[in-house]
Amino acid sequence: VSTQSTGATMPLSEDSRKVIDELRSGKYRLEIDHFNEVWSLFDKTGSGKIKVEDVEDCVRRLLSCVNIPSFSPYQETISEALTDTLQHYVSIHHVTVLLPLPGDMFARYFQKAASRSTSCVVFIRIWREFDRDGDGQLDRGETKELVRKLLAQQQSRLEEEFGLGKRQFNITDTELESFVDTLFERGDLNGDGKLQLRELAELLNVESNFLDVCPKSLQQKELGEIFSHYDRDSSGVVEGPEFLAFVRDVLRMDQKPLSRMTRKESDVDADELELAGSIIMGLVDDNNDGKLDRAELGAVMEKKKSKLIKHQTQFLKMQQSFDRGEL
Repeated sequence: VSTQSTGATMPLSEDSRKVIDELRSGKYRLEIDHFNEVWSLFDKTGSGKIKVEDVEDCVRRLLSCVNIPSFSPYQETISEALTDTLQHYVSIHHVTVLLPLPGDMFARYFQKAASRSTSCVVFIRIWREFDRDGDGQLDRGETKELVRKLLAQQQSRLEEEFGLGKRQFNITDTELESFVDTLFERGDLNGDGKLQLRELAELLNVESNFLDVCPKSLQQKELGEIFSHYDRDSSGVVEGPEFLAFVRDVLRMDQKPLSRMTRKESDVDADELELAGSIIMGLVDDNNDGKLDRAELGAVMEKKKSKLIKHQTQFLKMQQSFDRGEL
């Protein structure tokens, strides 16, 4: 089991950091149309990644579009930073954070490149912050603020990877509205002006199921890595958004391939999270503290128990739908 994302980088040296921070200071600007034109020469499939061996040429072409008297120092520094990786590809997000691009660049490319997928724990924590009435859906205003916060965190995380100074996240309301419009066009399938948790999780590239990469027979080492993945604050227990992220992954274990599923089948909604969470606590929370310690999480991971949780959740969800007259 590995929790490392692809395209991981090393922090920049002090001299390199000064060069990049000066480029990003606001004196220069690379227009999005120019970026798109150059990027498409190297990312022909639209994957959001380019090969490491293409980085130097790509960066040289990008900087030639910026009104800089001499871009050689910037080119050398950026190319070195992006190729200092053990991976074969470089994510679009690692490129954009180093360049003098306008704020909506992150919004436009937030969904590209699996290496920059949003942590399920982070997503659910922010979801709960903005789903204030707890109905499992967000209206346009709530979605807008959630996306703004996720994008700002994305930029901050990339800056930390490189050891860069913090640049203000400067997406405008117009740029953000345009991005949210796209989300609703793709995700609001019933046209009610709201997005459910399952819909937004897919649209915002929330990480794939961590539990699906786990071996069928867990040893203590693998169990420890699983527990650490969800215990993000290292408190020794999995609770709150951490717990809900774990519940989501338990419900999505061993699903059939996405190519054979509809969008509605591919994720978990807020009602299912609540139901399954209650079932899990009833099965393994021996001390009734509403949290999972390592042993309790391990008990959930037993194959028979995880299947039982999924089946009971499906049954209760159908029963609720029947009671509401939806079946």
